[in-house]
Amino acid sequence: MGSFLAIDLLNNKDNKLFFLIRSKNQEEAINKLNRTLRKIVNLYNLPNDRIEIILGDISIPNFGLDSKEKDLLCHTIDQVFHCAAITDFDYPMDIISRTNVDGTKNVMEWGLECLKLGRSVKINHISTTYIAGTIKNKKIFYESDLNVSQEFNNTYEATKFKAELVAETYKEMGLAIKIFRTTVIIGDSVNGMALNMKSFYQILHLLSTKQFTQLPANNSSIMNFLPVDYIVRAISKISDTNKDTTYHIVSPDDYTFGAFVRAASTFFGFSAPDLIPLEQFDMKSLTGAQKRMIQYFVPYMNYSVSFNSEKTKKTLDELGVKLNSINEAMLKRMFEYAIKIGFVKRDIKLIANTRFN
Repeated sequence: MGSFLAIDLLNNKDNKLFFLIRSKNQEEAINKLNRTLRKIVNLYNLPNDRIEIILGDISIPNFGLDSKEKDLLCHTIDQVFHCAAITDFDYPMDIISRTNVDGTKNVMEWGLECLKLGRSVKINHISTTYIAGTIKNKKIFYESDLNVSQEFNNTYEATKFKAELVAETYKEMGLAIKIFRTTVIIGDSVNGMALNMKSFYQILHLLSTKQFTQLPANNSSIMNFLPVDYIVRAISKISDTNKDTTYHIVSPDDYTFGAFVRAASTFFGFSAPDLIPLEQFDMKSLTGAQKRMIQYFVPYMNYSVSFNSEKTKKTLDELGVKLNSINEAMLKRMFEYAIKIGFVKRDIKLIANTRFN
């Protein structure tokens, strides 16, 4: 998402962007940045006069910069978009914490140092709605919610929750911090392009393997996802406002896992597996390999929490920004992109003659 946000910010010719990149040298960092941005848009010539690369590591105090470099950034930068995070579900806690938790603390510490120098830098912290974790006896997670005695499905959720606790602590110290909890991010609404083929796409790939005739999943399980360009536009617009609070950047309407499976099976040409709620499913019926394939996705195939976004919707309405619901045509573009890059294959022989053709 950070790369798409960078392109959006560069489209404003008044913006100069500083990229913190972990790399051996400037040349390697520039090449890395160019490769990433050019995947999104055909920039023949990046606006180099509005791009500056800072060689550093977010997981290290002061990003590994010396005092002079650190203070210079304080006097130069007006706003930070803290997007750096490990989003995999299977990382050990100690490793993922270095980026997701320690990295957040290092950003906040730098912001506090700037404040001591007389500079108040706006910090936009990118989080996830899935810090809601496994809420007990609660079906709606509000923007004002944080610690609701939830447990977590994986180290990603747990560390992003801890990162928010860090952000809230520093907000109390006087930092101007907005927290953006994003839903599951999918590709661009126009062309389906995605740089991160995780979550939504991993479940799609799982279904396409045809390894399952039944899944431990609830037909009415809640899925919420939103195109990356919608999310970027919302964050970009809200970041310029003065209200430092928590925002839920989510689709206005939930999708169900059952509807997702049916749409995918119709489009890709595989038989939809039977969906049996987890509490009724016999896990012994699965092989060891099958269990490993689905272990990180089972909680999301049985998810029952909705994300309230009334505050965000009101703010976006005032800014003239509308987040449309996911429709069939948009879902089709995501599927088509997955085929285009070879992430999922389509079984032409089994495709039914439906609206998806």
